[in-house]
Amino acid sequence: MNWKKRRENQPEGGPAAEPQPPPSPTDGAEAPQEAGGVPESWMPEPEAAAGADEATEQLRRELDAANDKYLRALADYQNLLRRARLNEEEAARQAMTGVLMSIVPVLDHFDFALEQLSKTGAGNPEAVLEGMRAIRAELVKALGSHGVSIINPAPNEEFDPRRHEAVAQQPAGDSGVEPGRVLTAFQAGYALGERVIRPAKVAVAAAG
Repeated sequence: MNWKKRRENQPEGGPAAEPQPPPSPTDGAEAPQEAGGVPESWMPEPEAAAGADEATEQLRRELDAANDKYLRALADYQNLLRRARLNEEEAARQAMTGVLMSIVPVLDHFDFALEQLSKTGAGNPEAVLEGMRAIRAELVKALGSHGVSIINPAPNEEFDPRRHEAVAQQPAGDSGVEPGRVLTAFQAGYALGERVIRPAKVAVAAAG
């Protein structure tokens, strides 16, 4: 029978093995390597290496340009600060010069009055008093030209803690001043615009 012949053709020990391909000449051989143990296939192409060098050089040039722009901007900013400081100092000097120029004539009048008194003596007290009043008026005018005003509250004026400093509390008596209002001013105050430089020292009328 046919099945009997097939068994006879099979080698003992099991079915026939599948045919195997012949061994490759490179089987078991190691891949060629460059110096340092890096395979040739891993090494970049010369064109790729040149492109990477060019990209690195381009980045370096861009970094140098950005650093140069930063240094220039920093120098410009420092020069701007220096000019602003110089302008501020010059503006302060100009303002001070204006104040001095308005006060110097007052000092000239004082010098003239003192010179006249040293020559003639105080033979005419009324004339001396008039001269002092004129000098004071000129000084007040000079201060007013720079925005300085005098705080000199009148009796019965409402007490303003922003402009007045109460240094005493006294009975109103027959003055007609209402309690809590200014009874009298001991010392004038001064203001520069809306800013109080020195409040006026006043006495306030006591209740009852």
